[in-house]
Amino acid sequence: MKKLSLFLSLCLLWSGFAALPAGATDTKSRMIAAAMLGDEAAGRAAETEGGIAFDDLYLLSRAIFAVTGSRSYTEEWRLCIGEVILNRVASPEFPNSLIQVIYADERYCGKVPGYFEALRPDAVCADIAWRLLEGERVMDDRRVVYQDEHFYDGGVCKSLYDYRAGGIFFCYTTKPELYR
Repeated sequence: MKKLSLFLSLCLLWSGFAALPAGATDTKSRMIAAAMLGDEAAGRAAETEGGIAFDDLYLLSRAIFAVTGSRSYTEEWRLCIGEVILNRVASPEFPNSLIQVIYADERYCGKVPGYFEALRPDAVCADIAWRLLEGERVMDDRRVVYQDEHFYDGGVCKSLYDYRAGGIFFCYTTKPELYR
């Protein structure tokens, strides 16, 4: 057990965390470490009844990492990406499961077969996914279901700019009547 604890601590240090995120619970720490390692069995074993499902944490953290793997992206950018994914799951316009939403859009799962399955999120993306699954929101509007370099006819909720990646628009649905 001491070796596992030391190994998990080293993994978190290597991924950019000097310590676990503030407020981390033992369950959260173990699930984030399992996601970083791609250890689905350990992640599922760490789940608690009524808590966050490891499969959801793992999928969402990998999707956020697939889009924002570069360390130049801000926390806000990563939160917004994850929020759009969760908004799509809750939307009548898109499939109603996390796995279906992620695999329906190449920006999340990639174009190369096996790419997404081999992806391991970093601790930052796993922590952000955890927070989103707990209910944290930045835009706090379920109608924001698009993200792109171009804006959509539904209007722009938020735009962000990164000097390396360029700009991104987080846009409202083009079918607002579905959200009344």
